[in-house]
Amino acid sequence: MAYSDQMLKVATDIAYEDLDKIIDKMPRHMRTSPSIEQIIEYAQNNGQGDLVTRVENILSNPEYANLKDDILNWKIVDVHNKNDLDGNGFYGCVIDTGSGGLLTSFRGSEPITNHQHAKQDWVDADIGLVNSISTKQQEEAVAFLEKIQNSDYIKNYDSIAFTGHSLGGNLSFHATIMSTQYSEIFSRLQQSTNFDGPGFSNEYIREHADQIALVAEKLGSNNMKHYQWSVVGTILEPLPGVSFITLDTNFPDGPIKKFIHYIGGKHSTDALKFDPVTGMAARGEMTFYEFTVGKFTEFTDRIPAPIGNLLTDILSGIIIVATWDNTLFRTAVVSGAIGAGVAAFVIGIPAIALVGKVALVGVALLAATVIIGAALEVVVEALIATATLIAQEVGRFLKWSQKQIDSLIGFIQGEVAKLNQWFKQTFNAGYKYATANPVVKLETYKLRVYADRLRNVNARLNRLDSRLNSLYWQVGFLDLLTLMRADLMTGESWRIKKCINYLEDTANDFEAVEKRIMSQL
Repeated sequence: MAYSDQMLKVATDIAYEDLDKIIDKMPRHMRTSPSIEQIIEYAQNNGQGDLVTRVENILSNPEYANLKDDILNWKIVDVHNKNDLDGNGFYGCVIDTGSGGLLTSFRGSEPITNHQHAKQDWVDADIGLVNSISTKQQEEAVAFLEKIQNSDYIKNYDSIAFTGHSLGGNLSFHATIMSTQYSEIFSRLQQSTNFDGPGFSNEYIREHADQIALVAEKLGSNNMKHYQWSVVGTILEPLPGVSFITLDTNFPDGPIKKFIHYIGGKHSTDALKFDPVTGMAARGEMTFYEFTVGKFTEFTDRIPAPIGNLLTDILSGIIIVATWDNTLFRTAVVSGAIGAGVAAFVIGIPAIALVGKVALVGVALLAATVIIGAALEVVVEALIATATLIAQEVGRFLKWSQKQIDSLIGFIQGEVAKLNQWFKQTFNAGYKYATANPVVKLETYKLRVYADRLRNVNARLNRLDSRLNSLYWQVGFLDLLTLMRADLMTGESWRIKKCINYLEDTANDFEAVEKRIMSQL
């Protein structure tokens, strides 16, 4: 069966509840696939009412009145919970929605104030998505798929769908992609949704290109949707073949609340609006801020360390503000950080808004171009896309015709192309050297020496990471962000591994070519 946006959203809310803790205490005869109604009733009668608060709020909300009976009859078929001190933070559940359908929901990130969640959700999962192929929770999602594949219940159902909010949305798509390896699941796969979760790194998309293509062919864009309504949903890149849709949200009153909402405080699913008849989420438009942050994270994903690590720290801050639960904390941070120009933008003064946007993009992207020659093509791509959007807004503000706007866009693209060439010639040492030295001399023994040195670096990073992990339950909150930053830069690096393999493969290839040439002399 196909699920409405509203039903899928409810399933993401259920994934945030520890319903398995209630089920484990129910009488043995009630533990097999209990309904939501049975779970709530048992929790209320046995001192566990706090574990079903989110679900009760949904059921008491008039906007969900048309779904109340259906939700109460939903059954929890399976739970995979690794969200404890010794685990990795993963939590997923399988819901029997009736009519032969299963809906699998994944939990998103939980508050960073909890040291366990700070390590498992934020460092290892959310921020770990940048410059990576796989995270620990993504690997656990595959273990969950294995469990479903080998279960007794999967063959009793006709269809299965995946959904999740925030980090859970990313896990939903990852599980969908990896389901191609599990026949019982993939043959029943019908739908997958990412509710305002991050996208994926370039490395991930390249690594799983064949599986992504299989999923896209099976589901089509109508049944695989990435919903975005805050900066979190713009992080990294959407999967190819997926419908990326911006949703509308309820907007608060007051300039400070507006700003908090604008920079990501609307990340909760409670901010969404649904059609009362169809259950379809209301469509909206991406803000300029969200667009810019999205381009920034794509850029961050493609650049090398150490600058990549610095920008990842900035990304961490963006995510923290976007998903923080404490409104007073958000207000304090925002009040101390914004100036009169930003405040004026929130209130709605067009001239200041326009200047702010041009300054933000111009300074950030052009400065990055000067510093990082290796990632120049990425910066240029982001600059052209952003400048095009600015040109459109300038045209609307000045009431230009579309022809005038197109002319301005063409001019900007031409100037950016000139700028691109100038930066390559001026700042990129590799470009200048290659132009001046068309003949390359390669000593392969040095490649192998470098590979060995990198191997030693990886071993040292791995040992340091183990020592840092032991500190998470020892430091105070004020030291937590410092520890997180340090942890991001440690651990055995898959990128270094790739460099080692590349050096050794290159040495082998050149030596093989040299032997063939020498044999023909």
